[in-house]
Amino acid sequence: MPERRKRILIVDENVDGRRLMRLALREMGAEIIEARGISEAHQALEEGLVDLVITELPFGSDLTAGISIIGLARAIAQKGTAILVYTSHVMQGAEEKAYRAGADEFMSKPAPNLNMVREAVAALLENQAPQLH
Repeated sequence: MPERRKRILIVDENVDGRRLMRLALREMGAEIIEARGISEAHQALEEGLVDLVITELPFGSDLTAGISIIGLARAIAQKGTAILVYTSHVMQGAEEKAYRAGADEFMSKPAPNLNMVREAVAALLENQAPQLH
């Protein structure tokens, strides 16, 4: 039986940020789902199996809204879903709050090169085994 394609949810209110991430991950062969914010992320998570959530912080100027995406993913997604925070808005304490909320990895934008992002995504996808609830 062929292996199921991995599904990656990209949550970023900036269309250019979503486009860049989609381009960076295109060669990985994963199905990419995009969300502009919390409500679209919620809908995508409810609709089905997601192997990895890549989210930007914060949404607007509210770090709490960005962090809530992590909690939402942990509450709704299946066990084993990985979460990567990839953000240009690095406020004091953001990384610590992201990890406390359940993030698996935290990277600041821009990464020195997109290979670093691809490597982090590949490692996260390789190290988890999603299970439906």
